[in-house]
Amino acid sequence: MEGRAVAIVDFPGAYLNADMLKSGNVVRMRLDRECFIIVIQLGPSLEQYLCEDDTIKFELDKALYGLVEAAKLWYDLLTSKLESVGYKRDPYDQCVFNRVVNDGSQSTLCVHADDMMITAASEEHVTNVIADIENEFREITVTRGTKHDYLGMVFDFCNSNKLIVNDILIDCNVTGSANSSAKNDLFHINESADK
Repeated sequence: MEGRAVAIVDFPGAYLNADMLKSGNVVRMRLDRECFIIVIQLGPSLEQYLCEDDTIKFELDKALYGLVEAAKLWYDLLTSKLESVGYKRDPYDQCVFNRVVNDGSQSTLCVHADDMMITAASEEHVTNVIADIENEFREITVTRGTKHDYLGMVFDFCNSNKLIVNDILIDCNVTGSANSSAKNDLFHINESADK
């Protein structure tokens, strides 16, 4: 409704940004011989750590996908980085972050695991948000435009007056039409309301 600019950010290997040490838990792993052969190709000096049973034991210093605490460590790291550049978590949805900049415009970040949707007042604002994120996380993948495949859904922002849900309706074998039960002032902002 606001005609915001939109971008999608993916954090490749996101969980590996988070330190295991912050969890206080020590996680040790053992790789079998086949996995170890791959590892020594990356770092031949590691061959000295091969155990007599042809395995290698090691202690994790970064959060690894699949560990119980990995998602939480990543979320805590991402939250701290976003808060350090002025974002505040939405009190009603802990995966939504908002920031208001000097000109009064707002940018919103919606986070799902290692994916993020950015909306902001203009393409320039989106560029600034992406720059802030790149300063904190060097390796990100950014998709810009008005049509995005995000979390298995296609978001098409070409027409700001419509929300197209045809694919969902077709998949659920729903036909016909219906009026919205939303009030006409659904998106009306009452500036005099108590905050």
